[in-house]
Amino acid sequence: METGAGERIVAVVLAGGGDPGGLVAGRQIAAKALVPLDGRPLVDYVLQALRHSASVASIVYLGPLEAGLDGIDCSLPAGHRLVDTLALGLGAALAQKPRRILVVTADIPWITGAMVDRFVEAAPTADLIYPIVPERAARAQFPDQLRTFVRTSSGRFTGGNVLLLSPEVVPNLLTVADRVVRARKNPIALSALFGLDVIFGFLLGTIGVPRLERRASRILGYEARAMVTEDAALAADVDRPEHLPGGVWSRDRLRKGG
Repeated sequence: METGAGERIVAVVLAGGGDPGGLVAGRQIAAKALVPLDGRPLVDYVLQALRHSASVASIVYLGPLEAGLDGIDCSLPAGHRLVDTLALGLGAALAQKPRRILVVTADIPWITGAMVDRFVEAAPTADLIYPIVPERAARAQFPDQLRTFVRTSSGRFTGGNVLLLSPEVVPNLLTVADRVVRARKNPIALSALFGLDVIFGFLLGTIGVPRLERRASRILGYEARAMVTEDAALAADVDRPEHLPGGVWSRDRLRKGG
C-alpha cells in the first residue's frame, strides 16, 4: 500500500467483541466480524477498503481470523473487553511509529478506500478526529437502516465507526475509554465525567458541536474535533440480522458515493 504525502497511518481493525444484535446466533462462526455478507465476511470489505486506501501504510487486526482474509500486517487475538482489544491494537500500532492511527470497527462493509482517503485528507488538525454524519445524508444513503441520531443545536447527527488520532493521545484515550466503560451504567459517574450541563444539553438538544469538542478536549487532555462527513457508510454498521442478505440490506443497496 502506498501512503499519501507526508502520511504513515497504521489502521487498527477491531474484529472481536460481542453480538448484541444476535447476528452470530446459530452460525458456526467465531465473531460478528466473520458473518457473511454476499458471500464474504463483513471484515473482508473493511480490509479491502483499507488496502485500497492511499493513506494507510499497514493494518493491525484484532480478532479471530478466517481463511481468505489477507492484507493484514499484524494479527492479534481480541481482549476480553473492547478497551482491552483497543489497548492491544494501539500498542501494536505504536510499535510501527506511525504519524497517525486510524481505528476502524469490522462491521462497516460499505466503506471504500476513497472514503477512507476523504476522511483522512479532510480531517482538521487535532489530536483526535471523530466523524459525524448528518441525519439527512444517513437516511438518503441508507433509507431502511435504523440509526440513533443525537439532536444538537447544529442539527441531528449519528456517530461514525472510525477514529483518527495522533500517537501522543493513546495513553489518555485508553484511560478515558476505561472510565467511560466503567461509568456507562452509573448516571452519577457519567455526570462527574462529562458534566451535568453536557448531559442535559444532550437530552434537550440544545448543546452545540463546538461545546462538545471543548468538553471532550478537556477530558482527554488533547484537542478533540468532530468532523461532519457526507460519507454515511462510515457510520453504517451491520448489527441486526435484517441488514444481511435475505433481509433489508445487501451490499449493493448503497447509493455509491465513491
